[in-house]
Amino acid sequence: MTRTVNHPRAEHIAMAAKQKLTIYMPDSILDELKVQAERQDRSISWLVEHCWKLARPRVSEYPGVNDAFDAAG
Repeated sequence: MTRTVNHPRAEHIAMAAKQKLTIYMPDSILDELKVQAERQDRSISWLVEHCWKLARPRVSEYPGVNDAFDAAG
C-alpha cells in the first residue's frame, strides 16, 4: 500500500539526506548541549540542527573574511 503525503515540502523532506559529520568544539559547549538534549529528551544532533535553523539569519549577516579586504579597496 502506498500513501501520498500532501505537504508543500513533502518532496524536500523525502529527499533530505542524512550525513555524518565530525565537529570539534570546547568541552564546555558539548556539556551544555548534552544537558539540554537530555532535558528536552532529544538528540544532540536534533538540538544542533534546530539551533542552526534559528541562528542562520543572524549568522548570514556576519561579514566574510574577504569582506574587510573588499571594503578597504
